[in-house]
Amino acid sequence: QRVIADTRQAGWTMRGYPVARAATANESSVYTLYDPNGNYPFVHALDTQHATAVCIGLPLSWTGNTLDGAKLTLSGTRLVVSGPHIEKPVAIDTTTLSVVH
Repeated sequence: QRVIADTRQAGWTMRGYPVARAATANESSVYTLYDPNGNYPFVHALDTQHATAVCIGLPLSWTGNTLDGAKLTLSGTRLVVSGPHIEKPVAIDTTTLSVVH
């Protein structure tokens, strides 16, 4: 068994607890929203077919209870992070794995 991690983010330690999860119908892609408790929230995008991962930092507050009740919703090629304490939902393009502004 090996760890699948985003090696591009060597200077950023991805730690936290999972808040929400979404997956494609065939579970070839699994997305997990993490609250890193004192750092920027991020989505861990796991490609289960190729055993690769990308961590996507989110432009959200990392103080307080921003992620309480948050959810991930897949719609086409968009993954949306929303919740009762998120003023404006954040969209991620699942083809580029980047935040859509």
